[in-house]
Amino acid sequence: DEVWVTSKGTADSLRNMGYNGDFVVMPNGIDLPVGKVSQGKIDQIKKELHIQEDIPVFMFVGRLMWYKNIRLILESLAEVKAKGKKFKMLFLGIGKDEKGIKHLVRKLGLKDDVIFVGKILDRDYLKTYYGVADLLLFPSIFDTNGLVVREASSCLVPSLLVEGSCAAEGIVDMETGFLCKEDKNDMADKIISIMDNKKLLEKVGKKASTDIYLSWEDSVRNAFERYKVVIENYKNKNKKTL
Repeated sequence: DEVWVTSKGTADSLRNMGYNGDFVVMPNGIDLPVGKVSQGKIDQIKKELHIQEDIPVFMFVGRLMWYKNIRLILESLAEVKAKGKKFKMLFLGIGKDEKGIKHLVRKLGLKDDVIFVGKILDRDYLKTYYGVADLLLFPSIFDTNGLVVREASSCLVPSLLVEGSCAAEGIVDMETGFLCKEDKNDMADKIISIMDNKKLLEKVGKKASTDIYLSWEDSVRNAFERYKVVIENYKNKNKKTL
């Protein structure tokens, strides 16, 4: 009776497959509440991972698969390192390409800069890791509605995304997130410029937590209200055919 998509980009995929009907964008919500993680919890994670206090921390959350554009992340970070910048990159997740990804990390000379945390199922513990990060790197052009972007925003952490991707839908560059081209040099330059402007980073993180955050409760409420419309349209359609 009605077609829902999680983003406009998803609708484009349906069009490419031959669907020409109407659709309604119904984005997913997340189950992490808005709010900063306590400094004590952040310090504990940094201590466990041997992360110095003054070093920027980047993070990726998701399946360790090449199609998530992880190669672009690593090649960009290699450029950042080549320009003399220090950082720590955390990968949260597992996947069939993990071995190859770790091989590329060593090949690019990033072994001391990258930490593979593994899969974290405990939601409170995951929120703590988001709190540790300064910036989420999520250049995927595969995902239709990257929940991790909203999860990061719940901790006032902005994301760096590829402009034009579904994951970047609704993100305003330098306001609710950061956008770059799907190019290692452009991404590297963007990372450096972001980390050189801590005030902007904090400002964008705060705005992301209010403008792009969507709780699971609100998402379900939106769906519930839309169901009423679908039911009413169905009833009216049947009345016309009688």
